[in-house]
Amino acid sequence: MGCQGIQLIRISSESQSARTTQTSATKTIQTEDSAALDKAKFQLPFGSALFRENVYFSPAVTAQPSFDWDGIQRSLQLRCISDRFDLKALISLQTEVEDCAKKIEAVESMRKQIQEKSGSGLITEDIRSQGRALRSDLKQLKEKMRKILPTFQKQALLLPNTLHPLCPTGPDTAVVRPLGIGASKKKISWSEVADDIYEAPVGVYFTGKLASLEKDHVDYARDYWFGLEDDGVPTYPINLSDFARGPAVEGTACPLLHEAIRLEPTRGDLFQVEQDGESNPKWLVNPNTSCYLVGSASLASFIAYLVRQKLVCTTPTPFRLVTSGSCYTGTQDDGSTFKYRTGTDSSNKPPFEQRKQVSLLELSSSWAECETGFERVVSQLCNFWSHYQPSWSLRHVRVPAPQLLPCEMLRSVIDAKLPDCPNGPSSLSLASVSLLHEWISRRVSVRIKSDEADGTQAFYPHMVYARLMDFRSLMTAFKRTGHLEEVPK
Repeated sequence: MGCQGIQLIRISSESQSARTTQTSATKTIQTEDSAALDKAKFQLPFGSALFRENVYFSPAVTAQPSFDWDGIQRSLQLRCISDRFDLKALISLQTEVEDCAKKIEAVESMRKQIQEKSGSGLITEDIRSQGRALRSDLKQLKEKMRKILPTFQKQALLLPNTLHPLCPTGPDTAVVRPLGIGASKKKISWSEVADDIYEAPVGVYFTGKLASLEKDHVDYARDYWFGLEDDGVPTYPINLSDFARGPAVEGTACPLLHEAIRLEPTRGDLFQVEQDGESNPKWLVNPNTSCYLVGSASLASFIAYLVRQKLVCTTPTPFRLVTSGSCYTGTQDDGSTFKYRTGTDSSNKPPFEQRKQVSLLELSSSWAECETGFERVVSQLCNFWSHYQPSWSLRHVRVPAPQLLPCEMLRSVIDAKLPDCPNGPSSLSLASVSLLHEWISRRVSVRIKSDEADGTQAFYPHMVYARLMDFRSLMTAFKRTGHLEEVPK
């Protein structure tokens, strides 16, 4: 990766951080009945990857979300999901967790004072008695915390992000402004490439001239954004993996877990648990090491990269990471494990959808920087598309609250108005910018060390994620309008 000004220090991967000391009732899978093993491979992971929900797995991260309860209540109402949460009970549970944490801290402080007295030789029977009582209190408090904290986290981590004041509150998309129609340069007709699409059971492929167009247009968009530093925001090219572990996928909620493509787990991801009173042991899939195919241009792939690294920022924030690659979305609604399908039956729904994209993640150290960065990316994206496809009727619109992903506070979209068609939409999203704030970085515990002062300060990065160009959407608009501008020279 050609990153200047950012020092990368590799740390242990999620699979390493997910290793636990097994109890006597838990053992790693060895030679077992193959039918039971196969059945276990295709069941969903047990529990959440973001927090301790099961004694057999340790969390890969420690989530620390912030709770603006008034903002959360407004967000739930405008997203039309208030009935899914009991906020009063959740707030009460949070108070109980905080009180328990304060008591644990106070007891540990008193124990430390007693230990200091013991070390100085001022030990008495009364001090010993106090020490035993404090030990007993601490044990009870920690047992209580182990019970109530996962209960609170399990509900709290399902809460969506708060909403930005600019987010439309009604059911419809809000048009900010049309981008206008400019002078056309040199157009390509859809009839020239209409025969260069090949449909197979596992997806749709571009061949011939269309394959060349894909490479040319994706490369152009990538190079354009690599070199765009007019506002002094450094941009770093980065190559990401198509695969991400469970915590990164669950932490972003993009794609949603039921849309993510979970791969068949390895033996190291499976555990057999013997439970008292049951003759048949239970098979569990480790949610921390479960691997998903998400694509190297997805938001989850960016987060998986950040989880695996420690970033030391030696240049001022904000800064950007830009990548080009694929995004994959599963078409199986049950969240089942991905399995290849065979045959040429056209009624078979492809197991996944692949989209070639150019994506951007901007990281900031403050909310003010994040808001400014969002507006800057939106403005630059409008300018890009106005010059890139000047003959299309393009608009800048904002997505209403009920249609936002859980991670989003606000989403701006560049969409194209399409010619009337009985079976097609009247408009199509070509690119988008999402304002994420700290929602993701706090859930997956991503921090960036600052180079300021002694370099020990770390902050949760504020995030803006942008889908700069999606080639599948571009082709759909190309087909409906009948023409596409050639790549600008």
